[in-house]
Amino acid sequence: MKLETVSKDILNWIKNTVEVPRDQLNGRSVCPFAQQSRLNNTFEIRIGTDVRSDLERIMDKGLEHKEVVILVYAPDQYSAQDFDFEVTSANADILGPHDLIALSDHPDDLEEIQGIVVNQGQYALIFVQQLSKLNQASHVLAKQGFYRGWSSEYLRDLFRFRKAPEQLEIDL
Repeated sequence: MKLETVSKDILNWIKNTVEVPRDQLNGRSVCPFAQQSRLNNTFEIRIGTDVRSDLERIMDKGLEHKEVVILVYAPDQYSAQDFDFEVTSANADILGPHDLIALSDHPDDLEEIQGIVVNQGQYALIFVQQLSKLNQASHVLAKQGFYRGWSSEYLRDLFRFRKAPEQLEIDL
């Protein structure tokens, strides 16, 4: 995989899927903060080699002045189940205590919000962010009713290493 090609593909997905306002979300995008992050260049895309080693490196060095680090893997490098296991284990073992969280996206693990497929679809991705900032942003969105109508199963999975949805005053 070439970083230039991968970056172009991911930026295209961010602009044409993640940032697009949706009627199902009351005119909001899937991630209301994505466009600002893209325009302010506060994210970085990196080609990953090994999930655990890559996440340990981020734990050691931090996010290096970025709000989000996106690690990219070939989709056949890990099965969806193994990918989720690696990310889940890292969240529990090494990232959480350092106020970091990793969220995964694998093409073989469909993610759908109110009928909107949100997967990138070409690559297995890990989004690493500061946990406290993500919780704070989620709290603001929850108070605005952003998560209303999302399936409770999806919310439980999304928030499994964050403040529980009920702590964010989300109507389930």
